[in-house]
Amino acid sequence: MLSKIYDLIDYVAHSVGVDRQISVVNDGSPEIEVNGESFSIPFHLGCTVNDSPIFHLIDSPARYQERLYLIPDLEYVAQDEVFTDALDVGALIAQAANQKEWSSGPDGIYKAHVLYPTSTYTKLVLLTGWVPYKTVVALREGHETLEPITLSHEIIDVPRDPHCEWEEIVLFKIIAGLIDESIELSATRL
Repeated sequence: MLSKIYDLIDYVAHSVGVDRQISVVNDGSPEIEVNGESFSIPFHLGCTVNDSPIFHLIDSPARYQERLYLIPDLEYVAQDEVFTDALDVGALIAQAANQKEWSSGPDGIYKAHVLYPTSTYTKLVLLTGWVPYKTVVALREGHETLEPITLSHEIIDVPRDPHCEWEEIVLFKIIAGLIDESIELSATRL
């Protein structure tokens, strides 16, 4: 089921990118650095514009497989829109660090996004985080306290009709908005 959602988001991101005459690249897993050690966060799809991350897509089974390496007897828990997974927060922090790495902008607050399907694969959750760069530095250096990260959740219906007008569906509009925002931000940071 995820492959259909992956294909849908991949299609929408590339369609939006072509429309805006930019390249949307599927990148690898972001890394988060904690107390001097780097940890990779697994994703099915990650999109960037001008090397600045826009969003990453993951699902519960991928998170579970990653955690089995650390905790062999871990029970599987399906994720939905009710709670936020720690790996998603880690991904938001990793994206913020990556945004800073590819920019010459100020050490401010960076906006990052993670998409994941609910356990029924009928909806997507858009998790947005506003991450202070001071939090990225504090984690990297092993500080005990962090500046707060602000999170928001948005629930998006996954379109079922393959013949729908793509430009009219909410998912298309949201991804177009994320890409437009990333283009605007990367232009101000160069």
